[in-house]
Amino acid sequence: MNSKRLDYLLNCYLDGELSPDEKHELQNILLSDPEARRQFWRDAQLHSSLRLLGEQELGEREARKWHKYPETYKIVRIRRKVWIGVAASAAAAVLVVFLGILLTRPLDASTALQQVIDATSQADDRTYTVSVLKGDPVRPISGGRALTLEGAVIYLRGKDHYVVVQNLTDGERQRVTGFDGELSWSFIGNGAVNVSDDPRRFRSNLPGSHHDFAFTNLHDELDRLGEGYDVQLRDAEDSVLRRLSASKKSRNVRGPRDVEIWFDPNSGTILKLELYGLPQARGGPRAIRLSLTDQLDLGADFFSHAAHHEDGREIRTNLSK
Repeated sequence: MNSKRLDYLLNCYLDGELSPDEKHELQNILLSDPEARRQFWRDAQLHSSLRLLGEQELGEREARKWHKYPETYKIVRIRRKVWIGVAASAAAAVLVVFLGILLTRPLDASTALQQVIDATSQADDRTYTVSVLKGDPVRPISGGRALTLEGAVIYLRGKDHYVVVQNLTDGERQRVTGFDGELSWSFIGNGAVNVSDDPRRFRSNLPGSHHDFAFTNLHDELDRLGEGYDVQLRDAEDSVLRRLSASKKSRNVRGPRDVEIWFDPNSGTILKLELYGLPQARGGPRAIRLSLTDQLDLGADFFSHAAHHEDGREIRTNLSK
């Protein structure tokens, strides 16, 4: 953030002198930068307080002249003083309302989508739970085993760190898959840990993976929506949230047929994400939902395979080089 440029835009806004292009620039800065938003609120509140103080002082100067006038004129002046205070308070309220609109309603769908994309690159940890909305939650894997997507848990950090925990249908084992920024890895139950330097090596059984939308790198996956999808910004049922709806422009575009994203307009964090029209060549669900369940820090080593199994486990390394 260019602090001098932000100061200039804020001062112009508070003085009512922003051009349409500058307003658009300021809105984009506020949508993408939490520190800029905090400065905006501080400056706006100070501006409102100073304006109110100035109008009150004006009223007091006028009050010192009252002894010159008849009582009927004093009543008029008293009413005017009260009106000045009310007007100043109303102006402050309008300012707060406008700021609320500015910070919670992105200008357009592309701006909102970029805000969401930028938020996925942040280092904070997010935990999502998978629900199957349509189709079969069970997907067969090798060895006569099968995975269920219902209730799977996805842990994300920053742009590409992930851990996915899925239950096997035998009710006793889990498949745990992850990427720690350098190595991808996977294991089932008490079996050996398979490790690779290919980030995509163990993604084949993750939700949405056949359409390159497996939630393991939401930054890049969402970035493609701006190219191959028609994206619209809509009101959510919850007035606090915003919703993006994306539909494929053509069948030649890889990805789900439709994507629905509910997000926090202040932070850009995705709270709920739904995919419709998933591939059916190998069975599995036609539509799934990811719901944010936690944002607690998972710890420095959580995304390494060693954090998810006991010491002494057999490690099988499969490097691509």
